[in-house]
Formats: sequence, structure tokens, C-alpha cells
Amino acid sequence: MTYRISATTLEAYRLFLTEDWMDYDRLAAQLSGEREETDAMRRGTSLHEILEVPQADREAKFGYTGTKLVPQLELAPKEEDVGWGLTGEEEVPCYRHLGFVWDAASIDRIPASGGINEIKAELPITTGNGDAVLAARADKVLGLAVMDYKTTSNQFEAERYMQSVQWKIYCLAFSAHSFTYRVFEIKDGDVLTIKAAHTLICRPYPGMAEEVQRLAGDFIGFCLRNGFHRAIGAQPNKEQ
Repeated sequence: MTYRISATTLEAYRLFLTEDWMDYDRLAAQLSGEREETDAMRRGTSLHEILEVPQADREAKFGYTGTKLVPQLELAPKEEDVGWGLTGEEEVPCYRHLGFVWDAASIDRIPASGGINEIKAELPITTGNGDAVLAARADKVLGLAVMDYKTTSNQFEAERYMQSVQWKIYCLAFSAHSFTYRVFEIKDGDVLTIKAAHTLICRPYPGMAEEVQRLAGDFIGFCLRNGFHRAIGAQPNKEQ
């Protein structure tokens, strides 16, 4: 039979092999379909779908007036005691989508990019544990360039994204010359603000396809040994 594996699922397995925080229980929940959508995932979807809408149309679709804390000059009885405190509030133009409120100005500063949104592709491969199809869904495709949006509340670390197998699968599946991560650092609060935006371009390299095949083959074996048939599109209790 031909197994079917999503790029996201194979990346979860890679993290299990390399990162302490992705333990067996966490991986098992994802492979079994038991992992619930997190606020961080919903937040990323919210921003992605706002960015897909042309700036001129965003206010009509997502427009909202929000309130955020701003630095305010505090006047004390003595002139030398004048200081700053986060005690003031002001109304600011915002976008509201999927329960999240965003500072509109911080989103509108992001340069628009062309291309087609939400494109799917498949990569047939042969592994030591059988044939498989790797499924990919790109946020945006423009010619031979693929783009993906990511959000984080942490400091941007390029190495974290470079190590991912996701972009490698996407480059192979779309026959792309490059894969671009657009990573947005988010400042939390009642009104979310994009405090920094990063662009990281990844390019295919010799031996990349073989790396992906080996990882996929290892993952198939792992799933068959541990009963995670669902994660590879296999039926249990059948000879493989």
C-alpha cells in the first residue's frame, strides 16, 4: 500500500527525535488526532487570514475600535517627581477576527505579497518501509517560490526554522527554488501587536530529498510498531 503523511505530522516526529519538550505523550496525542487546537494556532490562523485580504478591504471586513494601554505622563506634586507609567488608555483602529483583536497599523505595515493562497501539493516517495505520499499545503505560492506565515511570542531564532523538515517537503512537492518563512513576533495583550517581522529564505540543497525519504521511512516504521496507523493513512490489522 501507499502511506500518506502530512508535512506537519512528519515535522512533529522530527521534533520528537530532537527536542526534549516533544515527548512521547505529546507526539502520541498529535498522531492519534487527540491534540486540541491551541490559542497560538488560532492566533496564527487569525493573522494569516487577515493578511490574505487586501489592505484596502480589511477595515470593512475586520474593522474594530480597540483600547490599549499607552505610556502616559504622570504629574506628581513636585516637578522632580514627574515620571512615566502605563496607566493611560487610548482607542486605536484594530482588526478583529476569530476572537483576536490586532493593532491595525502594525499589520498594515507588512508589505503585501503576490501569489496564490492555500495551495496543496503531494510528493510521492519510496522509503525502506514502503511507498508514501507526503502532503503539503502552502500558505502562498508565487511561481517557483513558496511562502509560509508563522507567529511567535518568543524571540525569532532562524536556526529553529532552518532545521524544520516542513520547508524541505514543500520545496520538493512544489518543485520550488525557494521557501520563505515570514515570522511575526507578537506582543501579547488585549490588543495584539506585531512588534517585529522577519523574513527567512530557505533553498534546496544536494541530498535534501534523501534526508526527507529517510525520515519518512523511519516514521512509517515507528507508526507501525506503535500502532499509530491513522497518522500514515494505514489500516490496522492488515499486512503491510
